[in-house]
Amino acid sequence: MLNKKNLLLTTFTILVLLTTFFSNALCNEWPTEETEITMVIPFGAGGSTDDIGRKMMEVLGPNIGAKTRVENRLGGATIIANETHLRMDPADGTYMVMSNFANLFGSILLGGDYTLDSFDYLGLFEFQPYGLFVGSITGFETLPELIEYAREHPGELTYSYTAGSLTQVASELLFSEIFGVEITPIPYDGGGERRASLIAGDTTISITGISGTLNAVDEKDVRLLANMTNSPHPLDPDAPLINDILKEMGYEPMAEIANRKGPWIKKPFKEEYPERFESLVKAFAEVVPSSEVQEHAERMGYELSWIGPDKAIDIIKEEFELYEKYKNIFEE
Repeated sequence: MLNKKNLLLTTFTILVLLTTFFSNALCNEWPTEETEITMVIPFGAGGSTDDIGRKMMEVLGPNIGAKTRVENRLGGATIIANETHLRMDPADGTYMVMSNFANLFGSILLGGDYTLDSFDYLGLFEFQPYGLFVGSITGFETLPELIEYAREHPGELTYSYTAGSLTQVASELLFSEIFGVEITPIPYDGGGERRASLIAGDTTISITGISGTLNAVDEKDVRLLANMTNSPHPLDPDAPLINDILKEMGYEPMAEIANRKGPWIKKPFKEEYPERFESLVKAFAEVVPSSEVQEHAERMGYELSWIGPDKAIDIIKEEFELYEKYKNIFEE
């Protein structure tokens, strides 16, 4: 039988163990209502990345049970956002970067002090199919017509691009690699400037997001000569698909060109906090298809569907290989 002293000792021991258990459980609960999760956007307020990022964080907060905010860190073709994230932000899930993967790839090849393996990727979402646009002022009606003119007038036509962007790689791939024509590249800081130059006739061509362009300009001012994917776009379902055009012209098909975005967090987040990693993945998997985000996306002309981390990393690595193939254009 337990004497009074032993009984008190046993009771005290049980209380200590229970207190430790519940304290650890509370400490491991993440996030709490006091946790603040920040999404770093490498672009200015008002752009498409900032817009959809803010909507996602607005919905993410109640979903995961935490405070959320967006912080814009501009400059260096997204290098500043990624490098400051690596140097300054904790790797505990309270900070993440969200941007175009195309810009991440370009920033690595432009000399950012990081690699593709510097980050853990929560996933990606399909965003904007790209199209080849010309200003209506140019008079070009079809892509074959434009390419024929480019062959006869080397260097006269121009295309706009943003350094380190998908536009730069897609233009190099299509014009130099596939068609073998000389079209002069003209750099701009962002999509808004590139669209304005197209309408004014300052540049001839821009390969850019279909939704973003057709929602931002009067459709009479631009002409979509080619949808750069294999599926018709609802805003211009009659636009010819690039691989149909290439087949008719006697060329091999090319990879689809679409702008994908997603969130990433510096390593070793996933390794040190696997439960937090899964919590964020689960939250985004619920937030992206939510009615609030999808209705906002439809109003803005975005196309969103979530792809989880396992499949996403394969897509990310495959697309980065394409960028590495054309890394010389980032060194010029």
